Amino acid sequence: MEVLIPTVISWAEERNLVRGTTIQTLALHLTAEFGKLSESIIAGADCRKYIGNTLVELIILCQKECLTLYECIELVTRIDDERVKDPFFTLMGMSTYLGQLASDIQQKKNIKLNIGYICMYLTILGKNINSPIKECLAISFNDLKKKRGILFDGHFILETDKHYAHAVRIINGRKNHRG
Repeated sequence: MEVLIPTVISWAEERNLVRGTTIQTLALHLTAEFGKLSESIIAGADCRKYIGNTLVELIILCQKECLTLYECIELVTRIDDERVKDPFFTLMGMSTYLGQLASDIQQKKNIKLNIGYICMYLTILGKNINSPIKECLAISFNDLKKKRGILFDGHFILETDKHYAHAVRIINGRKNHRG
């Protein structure tokens, strides 16, 4: 994780996914990934990629807020409830913290604890399918890094789009202007 998380951050920054968005938009992306994770679990499908995708969104959200996952996880107390072996119970627990995260973002409150618990539940889901969270993140990132594009004014523009080069020049100009 010591190498993979900084790699995800660099990838996200190169695509303007940190600077080019708001925390509210990132929370929506996190919620969307949680929905895909839930769908895969309900369908009994391989959910490793979606665990990883959800973690990627948390990493980007943390970077946007100048936080690290580690400082968020430090606030969490261990969950000893046997019911977390049931993936549906774990999803319900995670959804509680996801909802609280959205509320705290809206009210401009501290979000560290919610992020920490969401990470813990993702880790539990990984353990329950015998796949460490690091493996889930690697699977997700190996898929995501193939997608070439950049976030420009709220839209993800693929490298193959005719407007891509223009968007990159504008974004780079904004970066240079900010110093």
